[in-house]
Amino acid sequence: MFTFFRGVTSDKIYFSHSSDGSTWSGGNTELGNGAQTSDDPAAVVFNGKIFLLYRGKGADDRVYVSQSTDGFSWTGNIPISTVGDGYDTRSPVAVTTDGINMYLAVRLRYGDGIRLFRSNDGFNWVYLIQPPYLSSRAVSICHLGGNINIVAKSTGSATGIYHYWYNISSGTVSGSQFISAFTNERPSLATDGSKLVVVYKGASTDNIYRSYSLNGGLTWQGNNQVAGQTNRGPAVLFTR
Repeated sequence: MFTFFRGVTSDKIYFSHSSDGSTWSGGNTELGNGAQTSDDPAAVVFNGKIFLLYRGKGADDRVYVSQSTDGFSWTGNIPISTVGDGYDTRSPVAVTTDGINMYLAVRLRYGDGIRLFRSNDGFNWVYLIQPPYLSSRAVSICHLGGNINIVAKSTGSATGIYHYWYNISSGTVSGSQFISAFTNERPSLATDGSKLVVVYKGASTDNIYRSYSLNGGLTWQGNNQVAGQTNRGPAVLFTR
């Protein structure tokens, strides 16, 4: 397994790796292809390759992609190409796959809109849709049941968390359901193949909470506190 991150004192992207999740190597190892970002990178495995997507550094609002077949040697670090419509962002991006294509969610720099793109190679992306919902933080996405599920904090100073989904077959967006949870940072979304789980920092506390859905996001329950505290958005992952 690998973890990818922006450096503390530079915009270079580094990685560490582990075979058991307990002992880690690297940490000061650069991607090696000149990749730099001012935000958090997003990673996905697709067609036997690792793809890393990230915003450029400083005032560079383009989204870049790097790829690797083994996690150690990297190529790319080039801006993605989009067809149908473009983007500009100053937020971390989100990426997932349904096994056939990859899907990229980008929060726009102006207006808090979210745009969704699709690609079968990681470098060339087709614009799909801009849902009629806004968020003042980066969003999180995952694939479940033929849908690209999206969770997002409300726009402006509002702290509600909403869930909506893009149906791959119909090309339409549904949802915008308030899941009775609150945050002032980016929520994190994951699935184990049957249920959806959202983990998030509290809106007025550093406590971390979890909500989940057993029916594809139609209804939500939980809002339970989990161990730990943070002043940023946490991440969630199923190890299966």
